[in-house]
Amino acid sequence: MAPTARAARKPTPVIIDVRTPEEFAERRLEDAVLIPHDEIGARIEAVLPDKSTPIVLFCRSGRRAQIAKEVLLEKGYQKVQNLKTLEAAAEKLSKVIVESKSQPEACS
Repeated sequence: MAPTARAARKPTPVIIDVRTPEEFAERRLEDAVLIPHDEIGARIEAVLPDKSTPIVLFCRSGRRAQIAKEVLLEKGYQKVQNLKTLEAAAEKLSKVIVESKSQPEACS
């Protein structure tokens, strides 16, 4: 089989943002699914039942993504990668960072 045929059949990773809903609302990566790191253990099987599907994780610094990665590995997910930050994930995956269009008003 030609290398290009193999690459064409390579499964697309599921992109999971493990930050808070507030962080996700401010800036997010296109095509990312939000599952906060402290909810991933309870919610992942409903979102992604196939444990062989590649998963990429990111957060603000990589710490929460690492915690989520360990949870997923313990649950039997086989292909989990921590891409660390939103910016690093955008670069690695060639995705756009979507900014919130509305800025909260300053309190006086």
